[in-house]
Amino acid sequence: METVKRVSGLKVRVTKDPELKTSAKGVSFFKANAVHDKQDGEAVWLTVLGFKGISKSLAEHIKKGSLLKVSGKVTTKEYQKKDGGMGIDNSLIVDSALVSTAAGLVEIDEFGVTLPVNPEETRATAEAPF
Repeated sequence: METVKRVSGLKVRVTKDPELKTSAKGVSFFKANAVHDKQDGEAVWLTVLGFKGISKSLAEHIKKGSLLKVSGKVTTKEYQKKDGGMGIDNSLIVDSALVSTAAGLVEIDEFGVTLPVNPEETRATAEAPF
């Protein structure tokens, strides 16, 4: 069974250094492992993916331990493990992201355009970015 859900503002932490790869058809893509901590304390593990324009910007700004606030599409698939049990695979295809870097917050749009985020504007909003 497969489910697809649009998400906006999903907070995740990257758990492994990401990879920038190129498909057999020459399309660049970004891949990283991340975890989302739900309010009930449950951890949801995700494979974070970015394609084409956004892939290079994600790879440039994200490393192990990075905090992200992303918008995109989560696909959940059930599969049978080698031991016969059932497993769940969660993939998040990123449309845009707010990334916490050592230099501050960076917003990355679907085309890979990066914009620094003014910390004063962030403090003025009702919800903190992270």
